[in-house]
Amino acid sequence: MECLKDYIGVLGCGAPVPASGKYLNTLPGISLESIEKLANDEQKNFLGVWKNVQERALAKFKIEVTQKFSSEFKLKQIRTSTDLLRKIDADTTTPASAIQRGFSVELKYRNSNFTSSNLQLIYVESLSFYIVDKTTIGTSFVIKITDLETGAVVDTITIPVPEIVDGWNEKVLNKYYDLTRIAITYDATLVDGVQQLINQLSVNGFYSSISIIYGGYCDPFLRGIEFSDPETPSFGTDIFGLTGKFSVCCKFDKIVCSNKDLFVYPLWYLCGAELMIERLNSDRTNEFTTIALDKATELYKDFMAEFDRSLTQLIDSISLDGDDACLVCNEKLQTVESQM
Repeated sequence: MECLKDYIGVLGCGAPVPASGKYLNTLPGISLESIEKLANDEQKNFLGVWKNVQERALAKFKIEVTQKFSSEFKLKQIRTSTDLLRKIDADTTTPASAIQRGFSVELKYRNSNFTSSNLQLIYVESLSFYIVDKTTIGTSFVIKITDLETGAVVDTITIPVPEIVDGWNEKVLNKYYDLTRIAITYDATLVDGVQQLINQLSVNGFYSSISIIYGGYCDPFLRGIEFSDPETPSFGTDIFGLTGKFSVCCKFDKIVCSNKDLFVYPLWYLCGAELMIERLNSDRTNEFTTIALDKATELYKDFMAEFDRSLTQLIDSISLDGDDACLVCNEKLQTVESQM
């Protein structure tokens, strides 16, 4: 749930102002001084403490949100990813040109009345690209993720030349994109492309995995693409030496990210609880780590209780679309007890 990262902040000493307007040290019993005095040699100061606390809190928040939603709703799960492999014809190249080259991942629906999914994301695990001669490509190799519905560039990945070798290079992404049609391309202005015909087994596997969510309602496309203007792309079977591993998945993350102003409240208290764990386990020696630890324990319990209460109430108030393609059987799960 990267959308919530830095949505809460720490008030004071020139720290960034969070978009939510909520600060860790406005919770009862937490001061800037108390956070600062928890910092060890690696954390250095209160910002280092907050970085570690936030990282753990977000990881826990994701698990708790998923668990609470799953008690009432079950998501369809794709258990395999699509791998375009690394099979090139190095003797067949496409000269450098001022265009974008790569491949597209697209979901199109056969029936306009069909409800797709508000829970579906495209997950890109990693990308690999083949470089014929890195001395010709300037200062960096640039990959762009483009929304083919709007033409907007939604992500740019820049790899400096010192990190590149001739031959295959890999860039791990582990990113989710809230889109249905994307182009993953590189700037070919100074880069010769090697021929890589899209693997039919990969295409078949992609189509098969999509059917788990959409059944026969979806016409997925996995194909090579090049364009100077994303509104007028040219499609084909060559992906020009840019390949990757990706999947389409269903997650509750989209609900959270679309309602950050609501979910920030329970997250706020979870961050407070996580700070108390930091305080109770600190190896520092000062009044905040050695005196009144009972108070830290009580604050932890209070913060966790408010976190659980508010998150449960919030999720119970959310009604998901019963026709959402990501939900098993397209309906809310119910438990029926029979008494004799």
